[in-house]
Amino acid sequence: LEEWSLDCGTPYDCLERFVAMFEQNADDLANYGCPMGTLNDELAKNHRELQGSTREMFDLFLRWLEARFRAIEPKAAARAHAEHLMIMAQGISVVAHSYGDPALARRQAESLREWLSAVCDKS
Repeated sequence: LEEWSLDCGTPYDCLERFVAMFEQNADDLANYGCPMGTLNDELAKNHRELQGSTREMFDLFLRWLEARFRAIEPKAAARAHAEHLMIMAQGISVVAHSYGDPALARRQAESLREWLSAVCDKS
């Protein structure tokens, strides 16, 4: 995420790069699901005490996304948009994996990109 922050030209570009990650990894998502989501789900079954460590990864992404949104729009909406983007991303991973369909991940990444453009008023 630090590298992305340095490489991106604008906060919007960073958010778009997050979405692009799902297109670029569509085959792996379809075959294996999201590594963070899968680890969190597995630890939650029998090792709740370890689940907090995986939640820290989600928190890291959420804080990073929120900071990008905050640079674009009001603070109140930034957290809500960060959560929405993360939830949608995890949903894409779960459903693409359930169907074993990388094309689904790519289509939904495009849908996320359209949402992102509308939220950030980039239309």
